Amino acid sequence: MACALADARNFFDRRLVVTVTTSRHSLTFGVVDYWKPFDPYLDPVVRALLDCMDEGATVGHRAADAELVLFSVRGNEHTTASGTKVGFSGEPGHVPEHQAHWSIDSRYLARPNHLRFPHWAYQMTADSRTYEDPAATGDRFCNFMYSNPRCLMRNAFFEMLHAREPVEAIGAVYRNTEHPKLAPHQGKWFETKRAALGDYRFTIAFENEEIVGYTTEKLIDAWLANTVPIYWGNPAVAAEFPPDSYLSLYELGSMTKLVEAVLEAHHEPERYAQLAAANPFRTGRAQQVLADHRRSLQRFAGLVVDDAASHAKRRRASREVQLRAQARQLRIRVSKAIRS
Repeated sequence: MACALADARNFFDRRLVVTVTTSRHSLTFGVVDYWKPFDPYLDPVVRALLDCMDEGATVGHRAADAELVLFSVRGNEHTTASGTKVGFSGEPGHVPEHQAHWSIDSRYLARPNHLRFPHWAYQMTADSRTYEDPAATGDRFCNFMYSNPRCLMRNAFFEMLHAREPVEAIGAVYRNTEHPKLAPHQGKWFETKRAALGDYRFTIAFENEEIVGYTTEKLIDAWLANTVPIYWGNPAVAAEFPPDSYLSLYELGSMTKLVEAVLEAHHEPERYAQLAAANPFRTGRAQQVLADHRRSLQRFAGLVVDDAASHAKRRRASREVQLRAQARQLRIRVSKAIRS
């Protein structure tokens, strides 16, 4: 999610701490460098970590003292923490390896301390997005709904397709029509977005930039609205979703061929029906992949909590040894002072 605000302090919450006490151990759990407003109890990653702990949570305000710190990429407060650090990024920017003991983002990395939890899975879990199979599909040709004008690849494809068949631009970029179902971008905005997308046969679902593994809600929301996505952004998208349910620049090789494929599917009912029937939410493929991601997140959270508890126990034991040594030295000094 891209956001440019003049005063970042009004957008990012850098001092949120959750203190968690469990029957196995007591941990202070800090959540820092996230966006604002941010409710930790609605966040999928926070919930996964809390699910590995037995008791409830209370909110505090000292991240530097936290024994387990979950941080995102919206600030530097996590650098002040001395506990076990878990870095999370749902954005294109990834977690700096040297700043985290554990990391969660969209990259494919073969490391035991890393979990790939793609943006689309995070978003579906956070917003509880679900699929409903409609009685009918939309009859308008294609939509283009974007507020970010900086993706030149996306803009170029819109212009190429629009030159051949009129595309309705219902976002801020290239806006050429208004859509009555589209509400302001706030609250449960994705519900009105899905209603608007559902009026179209195709959706231009290009990411903001091209990054391996980075699949966002753009592709998913098109499927949830039962419109056929036209996709570019994650070169490895076919590893997660078979390309029979969308039209991909990576499968076709050029934007010219992609335009031709869209027009062919638009004018040939059988071809369009094949694409629509392969919607991974309709076949159950997407639900299965999402469930796998959620199970992986829960297992990963268990490893993180166990590791944090182990390190916290050692640090506490070390601190107790130090305190006893200091007390012993104090008694010796007092005894010497009395004798003198």
